[in-house]
Amino acid sequence: MQKPSRTKSRKEYTTTQTSAATPAANVLIDHLLALASSPVLAPPLPIDWTSQAIPLFFAEYVMPPDKLNSTWGYLEYLPDMYNSGSSIVLTKAVEAVALGHLANTSCIDRLGGLARVAYGKALKDLGAALDSKTRRVSNETFAALNIMALYEMITGQQSFDEIFHAHTQGQSAILGMRGPAQLDTPVGRSLFAQTNRVLLWRDCASAYSPRFGYSDWPDVVYSCWLGELSARLSVKVVDVIRLAKDVREVPDLERNELWDQSLKIVCQAAVELDREIQQSLDKAPENWRWKSISPLSRSPSPFRPSSTSSSSAHPNSSFEGSPSPNTQFGLSTPFSTAFFAAFPGLKHDVRSGNDEDDDEPEPTSYPRRIDVYPTVAVAMLWNTIRVVRLPLFSTMRDLLLLNTHSPRPQSNNLPTPSTLRATLHTTILDITASLPFLLGDITSTGALKAQNDTAGERGGLAMNVSTLWMLHKICRVPGLEPGLRAWIIEVIERIGTRGGIRQGLNLAKMHKES
Repeated sequence: MQKPSRTKSRKEYTTTQTSAATPAANVLIDHLLALASSPVLAPPLPIDWTSQAIPLFFAEYVMPPDKLNSTWGYLEYLPDMYNSGSSIVLTKAVEAVALGHLANTSCIDRLGGLARVAYGKALKDLGAALDSKTRRVSNETFAALNIMALYEMITGQQSFDEIFHAHTQGQSAILGMRGPAQLDTPVGRSLFAQTNRVLLWRDCASAYSPRFGYSDWPDVVYSCWLGELSARLSVKVVDVIRLAKDVREVPDLERNELWDQSLKIVCQAAVELDREIQQSLDKAPENWRWKSISPLSRSPSPFRPSSTSSSSAHPNSSFEGSPSPNTQFGLSTPFSTAFFAAFPGLKHDVRSGNDEDDDEPEPTSYPRRIDVYPTVAVAMLWNTIRVVRLPLFSTMRDLLLLNTHSPRPQSNNLPTPSTLRATLHTTILDITASLPFLLGDITSTGALKAQNDTAGERGGLAMNVSTLWMLHKICRVPGLEPGLRAWIIEVIERIGTRGGIRQGLNLAKMHKES
């Protein structure tokens, strides 16, 4: 496997993309214009809702750099861009997403109409901006495009996969048009880092579509070693799963000795990459590591999954047929109280610490443990490394099958199926252990956060969109224990209701019905 080259300066910046990016941008515009084909006339309202919505949106979505400078932040450039008033498309895009967020969180339906009007105006100006050689590559236009993708996530008017596919095509195309000059400024570097992460996720999720992410960038793009590491590992995962795809697609009659050698090379590349990912997790510097809090006790479980586990699965296993301990674990009472408030759909009598119906068997408790991180951004970077490992596990499973059924099985160091299941199990539980912290129920010191406590990191909702994508991928893992899957769907639904991201409700409904 040819590893991505590391460039050292902006002028050496290269990508794996072609220069013919305009058709992909046109696909995105056609998609967006189709959404605005039926204009919505919003009734006049006596209150200037826009002036109410903008500060709320900035407070809940704009995340400045954290104390470790682990990222540039999230949308940290947006307030200054908006206040400058230099871009109509950006202004209308921000107003649309802010009104959409306020409509969801306040349940004032008429605000949705105002949001759609602003969105329609942003679409109209976006077309004009993309026709201009200078405006199409500006930071303001690219930021507006990303904000419009966020609008569709918040309003939930299109399916998750449609949004992800349509916008990644356009984002990849415009990222290519912007070229090396986009990395001259902090805003440009931040836009590249945030967008390319999403594109690489898309590439990891689908080996059968064009490659949208960029594999080469100068060292100045990411603000810290962990951001750089997560991006580099994502690129390597994409490389391996696409090499494996090429090997799988060779017809049986053409699988000669040369094919055997190719299979062996891909197997070795997958094993080495998985080892590299594990080592990066094991050797994390102390001040960047996560810490487990509230040691697991044998107190009654605080969770009752919305659907019961199948009889074939052990109540404490995360995967059907996986080994598990003989004892049932739950969380201590203070955390039971906090999570009962956070997840009202899960019934538990927090006053006595006992389940409401003592005749029923004790349900599986999730999460098994709670991990806290130095900052929310650091938690997301570690979870990015974990979640891109999921398709690598799937690829290694496929390679095992290929080698087993080959007329000339090759010796390889691929893990056994049981080892793969165990590592997958641990990876998923590591992600779920971070959810209480990511969703703001637990502070970085391990303290419970009161419902009316507004202190803490700004822009907490910004990470909910990425968390939705991760949980969506976990729900699609074959053999996931029904109780864990049901609990994850509860979390997805919570993001859709309390977080005001309606795409969460769409995903929860889809996974409940699947």
